[in-house]
Amino acid sequence: MPRLSNRLMSLTAITAVFIAFCTSQQSADQLIENIGHSVSDDSALDISISDNVVDDVRDAAVRVSDPHAMVFGSGSYIKYAGRDLIVTAAHVVRDSRTMLVYERDGLDPVVGHTVYLDVENDMAFLLLEAPMESRDPVRANLKRPKRLEAGDPVLYTGFPNRYDLLTIFGNVAGFTARDNYVVHSYAWMGASGSGVYSKRGHLIGVLVAIDVARNPLDRHGLAPPQLIEDVVHVIPIWKVDRDNLMTNIVLKEAESQE
Repeated sequence: MPRLSNRLMSLTAITAVFIAFCTSQQSADQLIENIGHSVSDDSALDISISDNVVDDVRDAAVRVSDPHAMVFGSGSYIKYAGRDLIVTAAHVVRDSRTMLVYERDGLDPVVGHTVYLDVENDMAFLLLEAPMESRDPVRANLKRPKRLEAGDPVLYTGFPNRYDLLTIFGNVAGFTARDNYVVHSYAWMGASGSGVYSKRGHLIGVLVAIDVARNPLDRHGLAPPQLIEDVVHVIPIWKVDRDNLMTNIVLKEAESQE
């Protein structure tokens, strides 16, 4: 599990907490479903993103799973240094050396090898064994770009709650002490690992968690935390160690040729 502060919780962990504290009046499935329904309302957000950018982001979105289908998350298909890569969250990959990357129809997954795992920043990269047929990669520049400002529109596409390819819009709200993006948007189980993009279609980071707060009705530390589901945390893509990533890619390619 990534090192998240007590004010953050990964989407996988949030689901586990809710399942543990669900009542007889409302099942865990209903709780999760209710979270899902709440994310569709973006009418109050200032969205100024072209249809072409939306299409590109949707075409690059993938579903990621471990080989035993125990963990599901989202990711983005990118082209970097001439390689076909998937960027996702470290807590989706965990300690798996290989992951399955699914086309939109969920059939014939492509194998991705873990070549970068940053638990502290909750970011991972997979090197694909072959290009994907029904997905189109986005060319990514992993260098530190000009930082977006509060109010700038962003978007991501993923497979939250096992829906098929949802695109969610939002706006930068601010920044953490570690210079991570705090975004006014929505996310829930399965959205972890989604690539987050600027209005120009540039990959700016990876969605990793939503904010949580202590339940105001909790006096004994037993109640589930209060989900702040419209505050989403995004790890900037420039936090990847590019030298380490390329070294691992080259080593994996050499290993495959032996």
